[in-house]
Amino acid sequence: MVDKSDEVKLDPKEFAKLCVGNLPKDPNDDTERRAKKVLLQYLNGYYIAAQFNDYEKGLIDQGIEREHYLNRKEIVAMLSHVKWIQ
Repeated sequence: MVDKSDEVKLDPKEFAKLCVGNLPKDPNDDTERRAKKVLLQYLNGYYIAAQFNDYEKGLIDQGIEREHYLNRKEIVAMLSHVKWIQ
């Protein structure tokens, strides 16, 4: 049985801030364009963290053991189907 104390939980706000911190600066961007990129990066990070938390919670609620989680290759394949905002 899955122990809820093993649950991995991301703080969406903190994860989103880390995503923004890793956004490369483009010297050709004006202030408005940079602000849009930062906002988009923040929202994408927040969304990914929230989706991860829902995924983790769903697995625990279903009683799926950790060895049955998706592996890296399966996660990459799943993420390739995500429609990213451009």
